[in-house]
Amino acid sequence: MIGRGTTVRLVGVLLAAGLAVAGCSESRSAGSSSAAGGAAVDRGAVTSAPSAAPATGKAGAPSAGARTTVTARQVIYTGTVQLSSEDADAALHGAEAVATGLGGYIDAESAFGNGGTEGRTASVTLKIPTASFDTAYRQLLTLGTVVSQQRTAKDVTSDVVDLTSRLKTQRASVDRVRALMAQATSISAIVELESDLTQREADLESMESQLAALQDQVAMSTVTVTIQQPAVAAPAPAKHGRDVWQATGHAIAAGWHALYLVCRGILIALGAIAPFLLILVPVAALIWFLRRRERQAQVPLREEPPTE
Repeated sequence: MIGRGTTVRLVGVLLAAGLAVAGCSESRSAGSSSAAGGAAVDRGAVTSAPSAAPATGKAGAPSAGARTTVTARQVIYTGTVQLSSEDADAALHGAEAVATGLGGYIDAESAFGNGGTEGRTASVTLKIPTASFDTAYRQLLTLGTVVSQQRTAKDVTSDVVDLTSRLKTQRASVDRVRALMAQATSISAIVELESDLTQREADLESMESQLAALQDQVAMSTVTVTIQQPAVAAPAPAKHGRDVWQATGHAIAAGWHALYLVCRGILIALGAIAPFLLILVPVAALIWFLRRRERQAQVPLREEPPTE
């Protein structure tokens, strides 16, 4: 008769044997599926790699792994300064010197007005390293009389974290598609994978451009300086006296000026017709002389009366 302990041991041995057989069967099934597929890639393998899925937790929040990639706050600083100065060009050159002296550069510049009765307005957009933003802003305020000023700070840390995480996921997705292309054996699979890879690479480049633009804005702050030069009032006309002598003097001067204009006009007219007179006068004189001789020839000589 088999004891109770022997029965328990027998049941344990049978269970272990059953599990081993099941494991071997599943392993052979998986191996046969892989061998049947070979290196060909089906559509399910293509769609298994997401195109641009961000590495986020619930509600689109960046994952803990992505958060560790950005350690410092990412802030974009911008500022606007409006000044009034008696010399807009000098203030403009001073603003440019502040930017270049701190390692920045001039992004845009414009000016209009003659600086006289129209006044003059100059504007310049400066790019300044963020570390020197406060220093530059204080120096710009000393270039003239401050009319208005404004500074803003935009925290884009979450945007940078999100783009960084999405870039990591997208790069992995591109790598997976490239690996699938290396294993593909049919033309249709290669064409489909190549199209998918092109789209994913385009999305990757777009995200890289967005991240680079954000990083540039964080690294270089923007300050726009506008300088207004007041217009100069036109001089008032001198007041002329109204006494008799001044009026007489003005009248005489006006008369001489009128005589000068008349004589000048006559001389100009004579100068204009002089070439014609040089030709017409001799011709007219010749015609008059010939006609006079013709008339004298036609008059009959008077007969003298006979003398007694």
